[in-house]
Amino acid sequence: MSALDHLHVFKYHDLGTKFTKEDGWQYTPMHMIFGIKHDLRHKACFVVGGHVIDSSNHTTYSSTVRNLSIKLMLLIAMSNNLGMMDGDIDNDFCNAPCSEKVWSMAGNEFGQRKGCVVMLNRALYGLKTASALFHKFFGDFLQELDFEPSKVDQDLWLRKQYTYECYDYIATHVDSIIIVTKNSTKYMDII
Repeated sequence: MSALDHLHVFKYHDLGTKFTKEDGWQYTPMHMIFGIKHDLRHKACFVVGGHVIDSSNHTTYSSTVRNLSIKLMLLIAMSNNLGMMDGDIDNDFCNAPCSEKVWSMAGNEFGQRKGCVVMLNRALYGLKTASALFHKFFGDFLQELDFEPSKVDQDLWLRKQYTYECYDYIATHVDSIIIVTKNSTKYMDII
């Protein structure tokens, strides 16, 4: 069983399963990268070889919040006595659905499934489209929470708050967020 099975990152197939270029499928190698964070925590990251995939038919652009938007958001927070919190979304890309037809062979990381043909269901690090896919996925999630992108900066999200006369704000920069609201912990727990 793979460490990524709970995220439904892969769909497993028998060794005889064929994915052809004529049907739009592309092969990519996959491997684990291990590292140690500055606080000595261990980090493992599963990556694909996006350098061998032709992503020319897919959107790869992903915007990020503007510096001016952050400065204005912080000014509003200080003027209205709002709380601020920032954070990083773990395993961000693994949550976004993959739009490309990508397959590979399961290696030693897959334990008993080694040698299986795997189809990628979720965006992984290394895909050229991963950031754009996560951007759309997270934007859809924020809209479910009744946030709307501002008219000037699509990565500054606003939600009218009716219990007090102000807005709640979330700024996004790929997988990093800044939350400005009376109760920023509430949103951080949800996210």
